[in-house]
Amino acid sequence: MSLLNGGIGIYKMSHISSYYTYMHDKNLSLPDGVCEDLNLDDFYSAIDFTSSRIGQQYLYSILHHDRLSGVEKHEELICKLAQDKGVRTQLMNALAKLNNVDAYYIASLFAETVPMPSKKELQLLKVCRFLPFLSVGLLLTTHAVGWLFLLLFTLLSNLFLHYRSKRKMYQYYSSIPQLLCSKFYNFY
Repeated sequence: MSLLNGGIGIYKMSHISSYYTYMHDKNLSLPDGVCEDLNLDDFYSAIDFTSSRIGQQYLYSILHHDRLSGVEKHEELICKLAQDKGVRTQLMNALAKLNNVDAYYIASLFAETVPMPSKKELQLLKVCRFLPFLSVGLLLTTHAVGWLFLLLFTLLSNLFLHYRSKRKMYQYYSSIPQLLCSKFYNFY
């Protein structure tokens, strides 16, 4: 996992390449050997002057595809941005909202495969949710010390299950606020 210093600071290449990883078409992508021969990661680092995390990801994706970028379709917008400082400032303010590190995870929201817990795991979570209450009830009812150990075990197992699923879902619940704070403006 390499660190590069680009237009908006030091970042991990694995975060930058996530949009390309989720969205790329293997038929239009450059082979890995060609990317390594051309030192595309180093080239990317040299030309990255984007102003948002999403811009970094999009530039990386463009460089790794074997096709024209299609920038000529946006000539009218480019001319308008070059001439109108107000529109340019408005766009820069909108992009500044996407400068949080969590914006790197927005691409994962559009991935084809989203990890879902199995039916067994869902059943286990449903049962484990009530075990601490059951053990507290049994402890208070019988005053036996053995139920205290069951309570401790159920609390630790619930903590383990909670943090394991939290780690899986972090990329989704951290990227949704970034997606919501970005407003898509019509500059035409």
